[in-house]
Amino acid sequence: MFNSKKEKELESKALIAGVNLNQLTPEIREAFANDYVETLRKGKLIYSRDFYKAMLKYINQGMTYVEAYRACGFDVDALGTDRANAAGKRAVAMDRDGSLYKVLPTDMNATIPLDQMDPDMDDEHKLAYFQARCMYLEAELEYEKEKKRLLYQEALSRSKKEKKKK
Repeated sequence: MFNSKKEKELESKALIAGVNLNQLTPEIREAFANDYVETLRKGKLIYSRDFYKAMLKYINQGMTYVEAYRACGFDVDALGTDRANAAGKRAVAMDRDGSLYKVLPTDMNATIPLDQMDPDMDDEHKLAYFQARCMYLEAELEYEKEKKRLLYQEALSRSKKEKKKK
């Protein structure tokens, strides 16, 4: 089905996503190998935003949802028209509500310090970066607080044990 290079890329993608390729049906395995699929969650294909953009492009060219899904490289006969229609409806809904082209904080690498941020970013990307950076730093702060609390509890526990020994 796949050449060795494609198979290694698929294995790497599966490892990152925490997916066991041996547990996938051949149809889902083939779909998972598509570049438009980011991961699998509870047996469902999770598509990239680029997928929804491509779907919308094909739909706007007059293709049906099923034709657009097929044009994106998916085997509609194997995966079903319901899945293709659902993906098409999501693409249209995302376009309608503006989320398809919106920059999200999850699109940004929050681990990059402010002084290393790309100075040529547009305002929308900067806002998403700052939101992501705040979320990242808040998570780091919570981690440090928890670490400090655990160290304090451990020291307190040791202190109580030493008092009991005396």
